[in-house]
Amino acid sequence: REFVSSDDPVLSSPEIAEEFGFTSSGIYKRLQDLESRGLVESKKVGQGRAWWITPKGRAMIEQ
Repeated sequence: REFVSSDDPVLSSPEIAEEFGFTSSGIYKRLQDLESRGLVESKKVGQGRAWWITPKGRAMIEQ
């Protein structure tokens, strides 16, 4: 839900981790799982990754 409530449509792993109280590596594993299911997408930016919700992910949250 962080993706839906954020004013920024693209978030970094550390931003998401901070919101949920996880480590960056812990949230990264969860984000990878969501990406494999088509719920989020990512792109390498510098030394990190930028993440955003897909239409499929948004539809799942809105159910």
